[in-house]
Amino acid sequence: MKRAFLLFIVLSLLRQSGTVEQDAAHCVAAATLRIPEAGDARSWPDAPPDPDGSAWSEGLPLNQEHSAPQIISSGADKPYIEAYTDKKSYLPGETIHFHVSTTAATYNIEIRKEGWTRKTIAKVTDLPGTYYPVPPYAEQPWAEGANWPVSYSWVVPAEWENGNYLALVLTTSGEYTSTYHPFIVRTAVPGSRSKVAFVMNYNNRQAYNRWGGKSLYYSGVLGDPHYAVAVSFLRPFADSLGRGKGYWGQWELSSLLQADGFDPEFITEWDICSDPAILRAYDVLVFAGHHEYISRNTYDALEAHHHRGGHLAFFSGNDIYWQVRFEDQGNKMVGYKSYALSEDPMVGVDDSLVTTLWKQKPVNRPPEALQGISYVPYSYFFEREDFIIQDCNHFMFEGTDLKNGDALGWKIASSETDYIGPNSPPIMDVVLLARRDRVRPGYERYVHVDHVDAAAIYYEDSSQYGFPNGRGGQVFSAGTEHGWGDAIGDWSEGYETVRKVTRNIVQHMVDAPPPAADLQDLTALISHWLDECGSPDWCEYADLDMNGTVDLTDFAYLAADWLDD
Repeated sequence: MKRAFLLFIVLSLLRQSGTVEQDAAHCVAAATLRIPEAGDARSWPDAPPDPDGSAWSEGLPLNQEHSAPQIISSGADKPYIEAYTDKKSYLPGETIHFHVSTTAATYNIEIRKEGWTRKTIAKVTDLPGTYYPVPPYAEQPWAEGANWPVSYSWVVPAEWENGNYLALVLTTSGEYTSTYHPFIVRTAVPGSRSKVAFVMNYNNRQAYNRWGGKSLYYSGVLGDPHYAVAVSFLRPFADSLGRGKGYWGQWELSSLLQADGFDPEFITEWDICSDPAILRAYDVLVFAGHHEYISRNTYDALEAHHHRGGHLAFFSGNDIYWQVRFEDQGNKMVGYKSYALSEDPMVGVDDSLVTTLWKQKPVNRPPEALQGISYVPYSYFFEREDFIIQDCNHFMFEGTDLKNGDALGWKIASSETDYIGPNSPPIMDVVLLARRDRVRPGYERYVHVDHVDAAAIYYEDSSQYGFPNGRGGQVFSAGTEHGWGDAIGDWSEGYETVRKVTRNIVQHMVDAPPPAADLQDLTALISHWLDECGSPDWCEYADLDMNGTVDLTDFAYLAADWLDD
């Protein structure tokens, strides 16, 4: 009966449609349109920050260096080596292009799959080394990339499982020197292994990446104190031995989920931005580390996921803070930040794309409306403190023997933390609270408050939480930048309890898949058929792939979801 009814609907829509023109997705770079079969469509901070700015996370920058590009080496007599890849996200069968610069005669590349134990799954040895210099400042390498030629190419074999990977690039002539570079391998069919997706934070890593002379937080160019307003993904990472700032926190959480059998599929922010419909393949999205920089398409896709009953687990803090745009097919990230109102060309053209704070004019989309909490200015300057249990009877504390007033783990409220805001949902479970009133040594002159509060929350898109028409989408926000990841490592006091709480949260979401599409969704699609759609709700969420028009592709997604009930 459902199939016959859908056939009648599609024939009626075809009579109305004629020729449908497709618009580009608003990632600046256009997404490639994929029309699925109806049967399987679903399976797919350097000055003191202002009160609204996020703080530094690289130590106290009292003596900013202005140095020319130079070879980065572990010692004057050791060879230099740096590397990057042409993308951050690959499918089986796609080719990874490695760009390597080294003063060594030869080097190896080892591919390591990340988990609690890192195992080398492949390697190539004795590749000939060539040195390529860092481009001069005049070429803006921070924004235009290193522009080194391809040194080695590797086709991703089918047996490389979905996961988080590191390429270890190490010299084999002269003294030993090495560097890493991260990437992920996705599943060929999204959602076919797991309905849990782990979202990697490469945007934030690039925002902080000083390679080439600038970042969104820094200028090392003499006579040019202006921070970068665009950064390239096609360059090595200058932090964490090539892994990028923000690696820690993600590794611990993703390793735990894999060990616990959730088998998350890995995707990137760009994967979501360029193909928002990919989220229809997943019930649970997990964030860790720090997702401070988010594009409009990504924010819209997260809201749509929540609207249809999908779940969001933020084991992180200061997420969705600055808007960014993408150019060059996702290889360049644009973020004017404090320069936005005076320099961003989108001002007055499309204010919804201006790369300023999400909560401020002219964007006006406070993140706490979705996450429940948002970043508290100056929180980075305070010492880490314990997160205190507020509701020991909450499902997430089941099996832990925790009582109200107990601390969860060891000083989880750390670095940048979040708290309830004026646009938070009307009803939430405030499960953890912290008061942070000890200023970190060296930061006293930057702090204008005597303390900051931090909170972790949970709510649902349901009548119980003030949303009578909601579909049950669950949101957990830990409200701490990397404290949660620190707390689940086996070096941290009470880590087993934090791991148990983490499992409880994710399992609770897995056990409540989103409801199937229904007549309300079909009615919205029909009423907006061939309409032009746009941010933020894309024709009442009827434009499922966010390509600008409600068309047959959207119908195919909806039909597959409906028939899958």
